Amino acid sequence: MQGKTKIGAERLLADAQAVERRAPILLVLDVCRPLWPKRISEQLTIPAIGIGAGVDCDGQVLVIYDMLGVTPASVRASARISSPIRFRP
Repeated sequence: MQGKTKIGAERLLADAQAVERRAPILLVLDVCRPLWPKRISEQLTIPAIGIGAGVDCDGQVLVIYDMLGVTPASVRASARISSPIRFRP
């Protein structure tokens, strides 16, 4: 689910509540407006896991390539190990 715009974020909250009624084990939020992940997480009884949704989710997905800085990404790398890694053609 995405919530990049205000209208999208409001729809996201309504959709999250509708999904929760179906008894899933978690909900994944992708690229949300600031404050909405926290609001959604607080209103759900299931965990809200974020992918680029900020630190206010119940958990986060980190893509290993982004985290290690091996490929260009919009997230800050946790480590820069791309120099010592050599890929074979």
